[in-house]
Amino acid sequence: MDAKILSCRTITAALTLACSLALTACGGGGGSAPQPVKAKAKRVVAVIHGTAAAPTLAGKPLVVSGPLTANGKAVAASAIQPGKVIRGRATVAASGSITMASADVKIEVLGPIQMIDIAGGTIQVLSQMVKVDALTEIVQAAPDGMPTSLTLKELAVNDVVEVSGFESANGILATRIERLPAGASSEFQLSGAIASPAANPMRPPRRR
Repeated sequence: MDAKILSCRTITAALTLACSLALTACGGGGGSAPQPVKAKAKRVVAVIHGTAAAPTLAGKPLVVSGPLTANGKAVAASAIQPGKVIRGRATVAASGSITMASADVKIEVLGPIQMIDIAGGTIQVLSQMVKVDALTEIVQAAPDGMPTSLTLKELAVNDVVEVSGFESANGILATRIERLPAGASSEFQLSGAIASPAANPMRPPRRR
């Protein structure tokens, strides 16, 4: 069920984003011949697709022309990776690409894995339940910015991972899980909802 929800949300978000930006770029959706207008930026929150070298959003090339952050902290352009969630204001350029003057990569949780359930397709990170499905990108981070693919079975307890995705009533629906090299990060992060370690991990988490 979670996989279906994630798939539908991803597809709906992509279609909504594409239609919204397309209508903005042409100045509307009907009437007489469209008049050239200055494209207005639209607020977007969407999953990055394509490749690290050629990222896309809603099927269009993605260009971030200004500052890039991850949860508000400045990061390099290499942080734009397939499966990560990006947010900001976007316009459709004359070339057809989606341009963002600035953008923020949203990380749901960064920390060590506490539990892995291969059969259930879940891991637990900082007491947060993370759901993995067939669409989740699982990778090993690399210094050259070219991560290698992993499977859920290759992850281990105490691996430090960075999780991108969307919150749900049952935890985080992961779109990307990136395992960091040993010793790469000692700063753990948690955004959005917080579940108590003593609580049932599959109950709806409480808000900060």
